[in-house]
Amino acid sequence: MDRSRMHRGHATALAVMVTVCIGLLSTGCTTPKLLADRAERQMARGELTEAENTLDRAEEMHPAAWRTQYMRGRLRLEQDRPHEAETALKRALSLRPTHEETEDILDLIAESLYQQGEDSERALRQFLDRQVRDRGSARDYARKGLYLARLGDPDSGIVALRQSMALDPVGDAYSHKAMAELYRIIGDHRRELRSLRHAFFLDPNDQEVRDRMKELGHEPGPTAGLAPPLLR
Repeated sequence: MDRSRMHRGHATALAVMVTVCIGLLSTGCTTPKLLADRAERQMARGELTEAENTLDRAEEMHPAAWRTQYMRGRLRLEQDRPHEAETALKRALSLRPTHEETEDILDLIAESLYQQGEDSERALRQFLDRQVRDRGSARDYARKGLYLARLGDPDSGIVALRQSMALDPVGDAYSHKAMAELYRIIGDHRRELRSLRHAFFLDPNDQEVRDRMKELGHEPGPTAGLAPPLLR
């Protein structure tokens, strides 16, 4: 290769590096994911306006980032704006339809429909049925059982939750939390606590589980967790 071509190649590479550096400086050396993580921390501190501004910045950088839309949906639920939450979460689902995080997105879509009240009850039931029909995972059945119980149909809820446990006898923390809430709704606090202890065993950092165990008079200490039957 002749020297002039080598010099042109070096100059082009240098120009690309300068462009990248300028871009990083202009964005504060951040990414949409880092901004979404920041918004999550701000929400945890109750700084909802700051979280909104952070997510606006993330969306300007990359409108098609699924985590930005997911966090936007969570923020809208915190702001009691479930219709807007549903819109953002469905965008997140379209961008992340078959990944590990999809379950969390589906959970929050169900919650956004539930929070819209009676007008969206039919839509919620259809959504739950569709996930069971199209995906049929243990989590789909657990989600259906939880929301049927919340809608005042605990008998159908327990059927769905038992199907969830049949598909995954060990279950995950979500399934056991769902079972615990169903038992709370029907007033069976002994079984509620047992399910909470299963959930605590699988995820001892879940604050909702810890708080509810305390309300039932059971301190969530080192020995509070109870292994699901198949893990014993």
